[in-house]
Parts: sequence; structure tokens; C-alpha cells
Amino acid sequence: MPKTNAVLANYLYFVPEGTVISGTGGGTVSAAFKPLVNVVDGVDVNWPEMGTVLDITPKINIVKKDIIGPVLGRYGRKNVVTTSATTDFDATLAEIDETFFQLCLAGGTIGEGGVYAPGAGSGVIRGWLKCQQYNAGTEVHKFDVYVHGEVKPPKEGNNDVNPVFTFMVIYSALAVGTITLG
Repeated sequence: MPKTNAVLANYLYFVPEGTVISGTGGGTVSAAFKPLVNVVDGVDVNWPEMGTVLDITPKINIVKKDIIGPVLGRYGRKNVVTTSATTDFDATLAEIDETFFQLCLAGGTIGEGGVYAPGAGSGVIRGWLKCQQYNAGTEVHKFDVYVHGEVKPPKEGNNDVNPVFTFMVIYSALAVGTITLG
């Protein structure tokens, strides 16, 4: 099996649920509709970058059930069954953007000129997240997943002001990942 050194660079791109994508392959972003890549002048206009990613920490949540039965004159574990498995991950970013403030203050949709109403939203975002991971300029892993996202705001007086987004992966048949090692 091919191997590579650690991932040296991460890039995240997010398209919110409800975003209307126009043109060829257009539609409204949902778990059933993922935007196509659309590069104009070197920038993907359908997948805006979230900012500089400092760290991504995956969390696999597995719920198991022991199957108990007779074993050599006593009851013991005969098997272990996974009843559910979910994937979450935290992404620490170097910059604070509109999405950060929208989530911290439970703002609704951000309008023209950055205007929004604090408390008008749910404090969560849903949509498609694209992650690209590189080692020495070579892409080694990428994935597109539909997510539920929240932000952990920094505490007052805390010198660590980098926003941490928690993304919970929601099943979509359109989710895809590619590993390219070695």
C-alpha cells in the first residue's frame, strides 16, 4: 500500500445550502445537489475558499453493541456490532470571515454590504464542504461532503482568537473522496 508523509497544507471551500448556482449544471444547493467546479480566471466561483486552514482534526464516532452469549460455561462477549458510525471534524482557521460572525451571533442570511440580523438565524450552517490536502505541492487527499457546521467562538480574554468550525458530516449519495498516495 502506498504511503506519504504528513499532510502539509489543507484548503476548505464551502457552499451554503440554498445557494442558487446558475449556468450549466445549475440548481439550488442541497444534500441532493452539489455544485460543479466552475473556474473563472483561476478562481472557482462556485466553491468559495473559507480561508487559511491551520489544522483539521477528524473525529470518528462509533457506537457499538456487545453481543453476549454462553462462552465456556459463562456468559461472555461473542461479537461486537457497530450500530452507528458518524464523522465529525474540527477545522481551525487563521482568519475570521462573514461566516464566523454569522454563526457566532446566530445571524440570518448575510445581505448586500454585509448586513445581517443578529439572532435571526439558527447559529448553524449546512451545505457542501470541499477539503483538499497537500504534501509538498502534491494533492494527496480530497473529499466533498455535505455538512452541518457550527463555530466555537473564542472566549473573552483568550489570546487564541482563531475560529474553530465543527463540521458534522451528513449522508449524501453525492459525497466523494479521493486518496492519491505514492
